[in-house]
Amino acid sequence: MKSAANKGIKWSVNPPWAPHLGGVHETMIKSVKRSTYAILGTADVTNEELMTAFMDAEALINSRPLTCRSANPSDDTPIAPNHFLIGQVGGPFAPGSVDSGQFSPKRWRRV
Repeated sequence: MKSAANKGIKWSVNPPWAPHLGGVHETMIKSVKRSTYAILGTADVTNEELMTAFMDAEALINSRPLTCRSANPSDDTPIAPNHFLIGQVGGPFAPGSVDSGQFSPKRWRRV
């Protein structure tokens, strides 16, 4: 930290029990937690199902507009983080096909 102080860098750290001081990035973390809990609830999931739920929550967060939306439908679509990441607002939500292996339809629907 001494070398950073010599270069004029000032560190600003959130206290551990004060996420309300984090601002926008803490709001995004809260949104990811809520969407992941909405997808999984209290279910016992495999690592692959957990990663799928996290990727769906990530896609949801990255499809939010970065600017205000206009009430006029003829206006352009506001830019979203997914425009930079994948070139469009959203991607396909459900896969086109499912592996022919054994799977539980209930678990597949949840994830």
